[in-house]
Amino acid sequence: MKSIKAAMVVIAMTAALAACGKSEAPPAAAPTTPTTTSSTTSETPSPTTTTTQAGPDAFISWGKTSEMGDRDMSQATEEQLLSLGNAACEVIKTQPSFGKAVEELHTSLKSMGAKTSEVDAMFRQAVINLCPQYKNLLP
Repeated sequence: MKSIKAAMVVIAMTAALAACGKSEAPPAAAPTTPTTTSSTTSETPSPTTTTTQAGPDAFISWGKTSEMGDRDMSQATEEQLLSLGNAACEVIKTQPSFGKAVEELHTSLKSMGAKTSEVDAMFRQAVINLCPQYKNLLP
């Protein structure tokens, strides 16, 4: 029964990633013409550091800047990202170890070019931000 549930979750994750769309190479930059401008000096404000507390917002922030094979994660909706993260929590619930969970999903995502390191990072972020009850499984 666990393997059927895990397979269904993997299918849901694959569908969520498929909806993100493929990454495309950025368009070539147009040639620029040098220009001369004058500027005035003003005091630059000190940079501020903001951190997002663990939780769904942190997972979404991470997801928008992450890579997953040939998928453009920056184009994913918040719902797609949370669906992906919650599905990862379901997969890890059915596996005996973190490594087995990563292996299970990576096998399914190879076709879209996902690297083991990308799947590993996604699982870590999901556990930290969406299902911290499984933190004990993190290596």
